[in-house]
Amino acid sequence: MRGAHHGSTTSPLTKERFLERAVGECPVVEINIGGVAVKCLLDTGSNVSTLAESFFRGKLHGGDKDMHSTMKWLKITAANKLPLPYLGYVELDIQVMGVTIPGCGFLIVRDQNGGEADNSPPGIIGMNIAQRCKQLILAEFDNALGGTLDPDWRVAFTKVHEAALIGPTSTVRVAGKSKTLIPAASVTTIQVRVHKEPPHANGVMIFEPGSMPLPGGLVLVPTAVSSSKCVFPVQVLNLASEDVWLPPKTRLGVLSQGHKVESNSCKVEFQRVSDDHEEVTVHVRSMTEVQGDGDLPCPVDRVQMGGTPAQQVELQALLRQYADVFAMSDNDLGYTDLVKHEIPVTDDIPVTQVYRRIPPNQFEEVREHISGLLKKGVIRESSSSYASPVVLVRKSDGSLRLCVDYRRLNAKTQRDAFPLPRIEESLDALCRAQVFSTIDLASGYHQVAVHEKDRHKTAFVTPFGLYEYLRMPFGLCNAPATFQRLMQAVMGELVFQIVLVYLDDLLVYSDTFESHLTRLETVFRRLREAGLKIKVEKCHFLQPEVRFLGHLVSAQGIGPDPDKVSAVVQWPVPNTVKELRSFLGFCSYYRRFIAGFSKVAGPLHDIVNECTAKGRGSQSKELFQGLWSCECQQAFEHLKGELTRAPNLGYADFTLPFVLETDASSWGGWVLSYTSIREGKRQ
Repeated sequence: MRGAHHGSTTSPLTKERFLERAVGECPVVEINIGGVAVKCLLDTGSNVSTLAESFFRGKLHGGDKDMHSTMKWLKITAANKLPLPYLGYVELDIQVMGVTIPGCGFLIVRDQNGGEADNSPPGIIGMNIAQRCKQLILAEFDNALGGTLDPDWRVAFTKVHEAALIGPTSTVRVAGKSKTLIPAASVTTIQVRVHKEPPHANGVMIFEPGSMPLPGGLVLVPTAVSSSKCVFPVQVLNLASEDVWLPPKTRLGVLSQGHKVESNSCKVEFQRVSDDHEEVTVHVRSMTEVQGDGDLPCPVDRVQMGGTPAQQVELQALLRQYADVFAMSDNDLGYTDLVKHEIPVTDDIPVTQVYRRIPPNQFEEVREHISGLLKKGVIRESSSSYASPVVLVRKSDGSLRLCVDYRRLNAKTQRDAFPLPRIEESLDALCRAQVFSTIDLASGYHQVAVHEKDRHKTAFVTPFGLYEYLRMPFGLCNAPATFQRLMQAVMGELVFQIVLVYLDDLLVYSDTFESHLTRLETVFRRLREAGLKIKVEKCHFLQPEVRFLGHLVSAQGIGPDPDKVSAVVQWPVPNTVKELRSFLGFCSYYRRFIAGFSKVAGPLHDIVNECTAKGRGSQSKELFQGLWSCECQQAFEHLKGELTRAPNLGYADFTLPFVLETDASSWGGWVLSYTSIREGKRQ
């Protein structure tokens, strides 16, 4: 049985344990009605309050003449959805904790089990009376929800307060008369309908998903909508690998009155207690307090931004509004389980290896690194039968990186075919863009949950013990595919429209400043909803040109990143096929900027092909140098020179027709493409 807890066979279920765990105490409060003390059930799930007929007639000496007949105005149902008849309606003054609550409305209902012989409370206090009690009692207790208040009343008043914030609701269902398709691994906008607006609806209404699960595990996005609209769009996220069809009139959630909250009028703190539980603390403060609070977490002082001073002020306001999306420190990691990383393997034989020796002078540093991962919730201690060794690597800044050697695990892992974007295709989407912002996620992989059933496979062994990952580690063969699937699900239809996404690198682009702010807010909101956080130091906002995926991107076009290609000047002459392949791989990444690349690099590719065909070892310097000719040296130097002076390429405008000119020879050929004439010039 799903969710079942299987106890130890040495402790069988007893009557005492069953009753202790299966039955709880109901909240019962004592009130005074007409000088008669009576215990009533406090039920915040009931809209009405009731009194048993036996109590009304026997203790309060009430009769038929004291009751109003209201059956034509109100019909009530019990929790089992069956009609609940009642005899009439009365209004009585009650006393709660010494405070008089006048004119409380009760429905008189027939006794269920023989009247006074039953020991159950004869009355139920529902939300109609609880709301009035909150107003009058809290005024008496100086608006404090603590102090000397009865705990049951304190809980009830909290529920009343929450209900007042949410307000009346109306059911929202799928609009239309035919089924709606939600494609696999995508975000789809569908039309929904509210058949009756909440009472007194005005201004902005809020759509919130219901508690019932949807077909195929669909996820709905909360939406703000004008109160004048009965049909409005809602985004639906399908994380499954199969399409899902939503029948018409499927219940999706509720619509309630929205309430305006001034920017920065509250500070929200999130603390993850476990993988499926998060505690939220809200500190509400006045605007004066907030504006004078110099230590309110805000990334503005660390952001690199362009634009005019006036534009920067607007951007700063937006960043303050979404300050929670930015990681305030290396320990401030986001967390999402929209997509969980899975590790499907070809067999159930564990990968078990011994740990590799760590130099004694690095023991303390490694211990501190592991301790930091434990505190951040990235790893936990493990008792897994899997054990992969760790490798220590120094970063460029001198800090330690703990890498796990997952090669043996990867060898038996079934590959995830989810594609990474084609970089050239992504950059082509930037046509007509004038303003750019780059966004980098903070420790992107470590913000993604590892599926519970596969965590034990990530276990790694050190001299200090065995640990396993709760968040997705580096080094797993399917990690890039999982992360790209996540980002595709988060950004959905925004990709190639307002943002480019390549793993944890995002590029937001637009043709005007005004539209750029709107697009940034949309991206921030998606990241917030997914639980992802940004590394502020690596972000650049409102820039005329930015570096993205090894390229320099601007309104004028695309060029190689100068910082990347400057290293090619010092590139030494290759001595092995492996070194030559490395050089050719680097050059091929920028081949679109080198005229006649295939012709120039031809002699170098010939060496690689000849060595491969003859089975010569890639590390054999003698055999390799025997093939290295003057022509190869010239090709090597020519490619280095072309990269350092590579031109800026304009964007292809696919809204215009293309003019193609071809040229050919006995050993090669070209296809030169131009867009149609714009402003008298070919682009």
